[in-house]
Amino acid sequence: MNVLLIGSGGREHAIAIALARSPLLARLFIAPGNPGLAELGEIVALDPADHAAVAGFCAEKEIGLVVVGPEQPLVEGLADMLRAAGVLVFGPSRAAARLEGSKGFVKDLCRAHAIPTAAYARFSDRDAALAHVRAVGAPIVVKADGLAAGKGVVVAETLDEAERAIATMFSGAFGASGGEVVIEEKLEGEEVSFFALCDGTRALPFASAQDHKRVGEGDAGPNTGGMGACSPAPAVTDEIEAQIMARIVEPTLAAMREMDAPFSGALFAGLMLTAHGPELIEFNVRFGDPETQAMLPRLEDDLLELMLAAAKGALPERRLRFSPRFALTVVLAAKGYPGQPLAGTEIRGLEHARAIAGVVVTHAGTRRDGARLVAAGGRVLNVTGIADTASEAQRIAYDGVDAIDWPEGFCRRDIGWRAVAREAGQARADAGKVAPNLTGVPETMLWTLHNRAGEAMRSDGVLRDPKTLEIYRALDYDYDAAFGPSGPSHAYRALVFDNELRAFLAAHPDGVIVNLGEGLETHRYRVGGDEALWITVDLPESIAIRERFIAPDDHHRHVAMSALDRRWFDEIPPGRPVYITAEGLLMYLEPADVAALIADMARRFPKARFCFDHIPRWMSQRMMKGYRPSRSLTIPPMPWGIDRSEIAPTLREWAGIEQVETLDYRLFRGWRALIFDYLMRLPWTRERVPAITRVIFPR
Repeated sequence: MNVLLIGSGGREHAIAIALARSPLLARLFIAPGNPGLAELGEIVALDPADHAAVAGFCAEKEIGLVVVGPEQPLVEGLADMLRAAGVLVFGPSRAAARLEGSKGFVKDLCRAHAIPTAAYARFSDRDAALAHVRAVGAPIVVKADGLAAGKGVVVAETLDEAERAIATMFSGAFGASGGEVVIEEKLEGEEVSFFALCDGTRALPFASAQDHKRVGEGDAGPNTGGMGACSPAPAVTDEIEAQIMARIVEPTLAAMREMDAPFSGALFAGLMLTAHGPELIEFNVRFGDPETQAMLPRLEDDLLELMLAAAKGALPERRLRFSPRFALTVVLAAKGYPGQPLAGTEIRGLEHARAIAGVVVTHAGTRRDGARLVAAGGRVLNVTGIADTASEAQRIAYDGVDAIDWPEGFCRRDIGWRAVAREAGQARADAGKVAPNLTGVPETMLWTLHNRAGEAMRSDGVLRDPKTLEIYRALDYDYDAAFGPSGPSHAYRALVFDNELRAFLAAHPDGVIVNLGEGLETHRYRVGGDEALWITVDLPESIAIRERFIAPDDHHRHVAMSALDRRWFDEIPPGRPVYITAEGLLMYLEPADVAALIADMARRFPKARFCFDHIPRWMSQRMMKGYRPSRSLTIPPMPWGIDRSEIAPTLREWAGIEQVETLDYRLFRGWRALIFDYLMRLPWTRERVPAITRVIFPR
């Protein structure tokens, strides 16, 4: 059978690899393709938007099945044109593709058929949408109704962010797709992806996966199309799968049949596993990217046979066969992504990665420039590791990544961290052990811990911290191999915060100390303050890591939420003096979020003290392009940078703060420290180095 595959990304490359294994395949044609796909089939100069040309090509080459990879041709009705011409298609009709093409359509369908999803409202008027979010408050989710290349969803932690998202969408940033918006509640839980094959009448469970949307380790930074994925998703048990099929997938198929728009192809459900069970975030009407790159290497059935059966309306009755092994895909992106990616840079060493047992490399955004392979997109390559365990698949994938010579690329170094952490926890439970294993924890957290522990172990170190050493030594991690020798900068920074907190506690023994975004901070163990209330606010995954070592008690609360989620304000008892610290946090936030957070804290906690560190503008710009302080560590983007001379007037503008003092801390030891101290006498140098600022909020 001759097959035409439509698409040009990593998803299509993974599909082509699976199709090539089928004995049913005679010739594989691909449009428009990429250099990786060219190794598996014949690249043809077809524009998928020219439906008549695609149908003509199918007649000329006697195409037995067309597999449509991306969503745009499906939403535009390519499958309808081909079916009218008598060509079998894996992919839904234009009417059925509304499940991805219109978020409002999906929400209305869910409401009509009692499919669990977030509460929502639809708006075609900007002022009405703004009035709604002001009435409901944040956090809240704002979505452009139509296709927006993965950029049309904003999870707004603040009202200001929600208002800006609405203004952007109605300003025409997404064209007609933003002419209507859907505003819905933010669901809480673990996000997973679930896929089903559909033939118009029946749905067959395919596989689960877990995507990693944020650009930086620890799920920090802006959203992307996906920086990696793993399959299966450990959270999707047999029980959860049964709930997804019964409550979400099957009712959706029945609803589409009632509308005379039966769904055929791959149905991709983005889900939140909430306390009430799985709830739908969104549907996609094709395989996901990069989930496909992690799912298909595990498939033991014939993919072409399954796609053909779906197109004919005759899926098998049996369960599909997948390997029990684990697959983990890491996305290599061009520096600048998800903003303006650096294009045209040469990529070398793919053959070395492919030579590693268990590694599969797929092309997502590449092109040929003569004999050179160069980057031609934001997400450029995918490296998949396949092994018996999540931790081994993760190791193999990153071995493949490190074999590729592409200095202008970057990746997250923590893909699959949830799966690895679950696996490690189960292994400890099985063995009756209590010592934690940190495999899969964001490496920026490990890097900070490594540098602090290095100082704590030195006879002349500036930090004396038995708790940090206890955690450091308990972890199964080769710090020196990953990061090289420890440096003093993190320890000196912690020392400045220690001194601030000691002075505060001397004046206010029963005060409240809030640490924002520092999951493994150990100030209490160095500073004391047993009468004080300590509150640590960080993302749920970071709090989970903290609680492996430090249990909350009557004097220390753990609050598992983003610092941008203002609900942590309510954890602070009224009437007590407050000191808030943000150590290593604010630079990872967007400037508008920093401004809004500081202004809100100043309003809520008058006279409170606030201490935070910050980096200068030039360093922020460098970090946004990607920065690797060691071979294995990529620092996430740092959007907020501010020069020392700007800090006081900026805080005055944001929140009317007048009491502002900026402090220095050392970045080096020994002779380097002497040079640094000398250079710090120069105004030009002081302007260009990180610093710590302490303020008192106005009355």
